[in-house]
Amino acid sequence: MACACKQHKAAESDKSEQAVDRYVSFAGIDCEGNAQKLMDHLLALTEQPGMGNAFWDKFRQQYVDYLAGKGLKHDPLYLLHANVFYIRDLFEEQGDEQGLQALDQLEELCF
Repeated sequence: MACACKQHKAAESDKSEQAVDRYVSFAGIDCEGNAQKLMDHLLALTEQPGMGNAFWDKFRQQYVDYLAGKGLKHDPLYLLHANVFYIRDLFEEQGDEQGLQALDQLEELCF
């Protein structure tokens, strides 16, 4: 049974407005753009000769599936956040200061 009170209707209205962008708390921060830049950097690194392995192959496939609109539909921000420890480890292992700085910024502002 639906509530007819004004407060409930206002709360439902607020929820529908927030559903437009799930990252409402990051208003004014280009989290998606920054995530895409980091994703591009990460993919370029992991596609270099000798850098491939089963983990990064699977990671790339999840991203390709997202782009194709199939599979687990995880956007770049989600994929990066879910794998942040592996990404940090790779950047540290490779001495990739640019990648580490971009990852730190994304973690601080968007995760």
